[in-house]
Amino acid sequence: MQKSVNWAIAPILGVPDVLASVEYFRAVLGFECSAEAIFGGVGGEGAAYALMQRGGAMLHLQIRRRPLHFEGRNVHEGDVYLYVDDVDALYAEYRSKNVKVYRELENEQYGVRDFTIETPDGHRLAFGTRMR
Repeated sequence: MQKSVNWAIAPILGVPDVLASVEYFRAVLGFECSAEAIFGGVGGEGAAYALMQRGGAMLHLQIRRRPLHFEGRNVHEGDVYLYVDDVDALYAEYRSKNVKVYRELENEQYGVRDFTIETPDGHRLAFGTRMR
């Protein structure tokens, strides 16, 4: 019989300026990042990687020197969905900080109350709470 293993996920988001993105995630989105969780690039090129955390959620920020292109246009690399205990409180927090809301807070047919924001780097983060 296979032994039970706990899993956790930490999506990696590509960003053009790791330190600027760290500051946005700290000051605006409420994530934490210690100085020990920011790593330099090769040859002293500056910050190349950072580990962000809020509650039990982790995100990694990694330097991208050029944007991704798809069918002739720049695109963000992917979306992240984060489950939170109180989506209404988080929505109010982000609204008070003028975070760019991509999709408004609403009850969804799939049993989650959620909303989506967009970061200055073009990533979309969705936050939701399961409805009872």
